[in-house]
Amino acid sequence: MIANLTAYDALLLKYKPRPIRNDREHRRALKHVEELIGQHGPTPPQAEGELIAVLSTLIESYEFETIPRRRPTPAETLEHLIESKEVTKAEVARATGIPRATITNVISGRRQISKENVARLATYFHVDPSVLLPEG
Repeated sequence: MIANLTAYDALLLKYKPRPIRNDREHRRALKHVEELIGQHGPTPPQAEGELIAVLSTLIESYEFETIPRRRPTPAETLEHLIESKEVTKAEVARATGIPRATITNVISGRRQISKENVARLATYFHVDPSVLLPEG
């Protein structure tokens, strides 16, 4: 029966992927992914690629549960929204009635977003206003 294993089955027997529950298992999974990528480069054979995907999913799940995430600042959120919508600060300024200098100063951290401007920006970007408010 072992002679009939697919390449993927053989890799599963070698690497034995399991849910990651601690730092030691996390390091081991990272080592396995690095080893596979080191052996095969950015375009591994199908079986190795599937194992890399499985291990990466397990790693991502563990990291999501254990590594604390910092909420982006309103300035970082605004900058991301502008980049995501692929618009300029000038276009946002014209559409919202907020001076371009104000938008630039918010993104650079020189000033905070006023509540009035939060409402305008939230409407323009179709997001909940709370994403543009500071924590707390």
